[in-house]
Amino acid sequence: MIKTVIAALLITVMQISAQWVSIPSPTSADLKRIHFVNSQTGYMINQFWMLSAIIYKTTNSGLTWDSTSIPDPANDIFFINETTGWIAGGSATVIAPANVWKTTNGGALWLSAELIDSINCNSVYFADALTGFVTANGSNGIPHIFKSTDGGVLWNEVTGVLDECNFIHSVYFTDVNTGWFTAKQGTGNQNKNVIFRTTNSGVDWVKYDFPGFFGSHVASLHNIQFLDPNTGYVGGYVNVWYKGGVPFPKFLSTTNGGANWIDLEIPDIPPYMHYIYAIQFINIDTGWIAGNRGNILRTTNRGLNWELQHSGLPTNVTLYDLNYSEGNLWASGRYGNILKTTNGGVTTDVTITGTVKYSDSGLPVNKGYVKAIKHSKTGGDLVVLDSVRIQSNGTYNLTRVPRDTIDLMAFDDDELMYSTSFVPTYYPSTIFWEDAEHIYTDSNLTNINISVFRVTNNLQSNISVLGGVYINTANSILNGIDDAILYARTGNTYLSFDITGTSGNYEIKMMPPGQYEIICSRMGYESKSRFVTVVDNNLTEINFFYGDLTTVAGNEEIPSAFSLSQNYPNPFNPKTKIKFSLPARSLTKLAIFDLLGKEVANLVNRDLNAGYYEFELDASSLSSGLYFYRLSAGEYTETKKMVVIK
Repeated sequence: MIKTVIAALLITVMQISAQWVSIPSPTSADLKRIHFVNSQTGYMINQFWMLSAIIYKTTNSGLTWDSTSIPDPANDIFFINETTGWIAGGSATVIAPANVWKTTNGGALWLSAELIDSINCNSVYFADALTGFVTANGSNGIPHIFKSTDGGVLWNEVTGVLDECNFIHSVYFTDVNTGWFTAKQGTGNQNKNVIFRTTNSGVDWVKYDFPGFFGSHVASLHNIQFLDPNTGYVGGYVNVWYKGGVPFPKFLSTTNGGANWIDLEIPDIPPYMHYIYAIQFINIDTGWIAGNRGNILRTTNRGLNWELQHSGLPTNVTLYDLNYSEGNLWASGRYGNILKTTNGGVTTDVTITGTVKYSDSGLPVNKGYVKAIKHSKTGGDLVVLDSVRIQSNGTYNLTRVPRDTIDLMAFDDDELMYSTSFVPTYYPSTIFWEDAEHIYTDSNLTNINISVFRVTNNLQSNISVLGGVYINTANSILNGIDDAILYARTGNTYLSFDITGTSGNYEIKMMPPGQYEIICSRMGYESKSRFVTVVDNNLTEINFFYGDLTTVAGNEEIPSAFSLSQNYPNPFNPKTKIKFSLPARSLTKLAIFDLLGKEVANLVNRDLNAGYYEFELDASSLSSGLYFYRLSAGEYTETKKMVVIK
């Protein structure tokens, strides 16, 4: 528990640091695909909605890029060596034929081969220099698959396979004979995803169902990779259309060529992946997935467990592709973002430094600890990611902090619990975990200063306040909550505190007679308080009860969409209220800006659960005039105006 110098608490969470380096990009447009044929030579294409495709090429591992273009949209690019590659194209007009474009000189010249009218090609894959397949979907809703045996000069449609399907996704081959493609079949409540397999180069195909129907929800299993004829992986997502529903990722694996699939869970690790847009495995055990909100997750046990790797990207960036070649792993995505890692994304931790001072005097604290703490979503445990002693001049230096969302907390020497000079205090200056500032450690941080609250108690008193912190249960057995901090204060003066153990019990000692507020604060649960009167003997059974893990704000009803309301009143002096809604848990920031774009106030900057929220702005320190307030929640951003009149 916390009181035994929390560094001794060794709870492992599946979250690690990561070393992804941002590569200078030749464009700010979205990058749909990235494909490297070796460590130096690679190609990229822009998003399909562009009426023409720009093909970017590097021969120096992404230091510089050259570009060419074709007069058609493009959805996929595949190279079999440094010089020979293909692009799955669409049609710049509705009635024109779609094309598969080919180069044999490293992209200097592209030649097209027409398919049929009114289709857009999704995926292209060549098993060798001659044998390739293309999947496509028509504007009439009919899916198609084409095969070439002459390197993409001529294409013949494979018929009689997709008669029951209404959409086709990606194609993948491990050799000339063995390959797969994914598709959708059925509509409405009969909507399901299927996979087709061939073992004779597309002459015959066998269809296998993925486990589970998705009802009227739209499921898209469009990423496919096989390492050999038996071992494969498929990823995608399910769009949930009921009110308040949040899309969720889907990842499946097979060990018998696709006949049977294991549905593997993607954990809810902030910043919460909703869509898988890319998968890349380098062996049976080790692979990565990428998606929205800048997410990259890594597994080393075939997808049974996943580790979040911090990409360094903001949550409004989606990653559309991953590609591995000769020890290098690449990612590309929205706004022209390109990432690279040469060690699988694993790196050293970051450093946080600052000073701990007393809030009443500003003088430095000369003993105690600063600890980087995280709330584990699985089981509700508190996890100490790093702990360091406060130096005699009040400074601290955390050196093993992973790139993660954390809270910082200052503790006095735990071994001297009842001779402490300050109570456990969250950064920047609060005892309430809900009001603590969450820090995302994507780089070294300095001047992260903590102001702590001094203890003023009576060491001569032998009176205690005793009780417990418990989970409500249907039976009479009380389940204790550990690591809850119980503070005793009168006004703004703190008398003492204690921290619950595994049984949930606490004892706040050395309490002189008087009236006190007992505050219970525990990460993952709402803070509670009780007012008590201490006379001349121990005060017992001062208990706090909780249901399941809960949020601290918001309505229980889940909104159907993100929204930001106009502040009320407006104009105002000096206070106004701002309401907004979140349909899904999001890293949320609500900030106020002046006309020059300078941030003048920050009302919210932390993870919030789905719900309705209202925050009050006190503009007493602001001058009269026009201001802007902006809500950023995941990929959602909205800005509105407000007027201060004095």
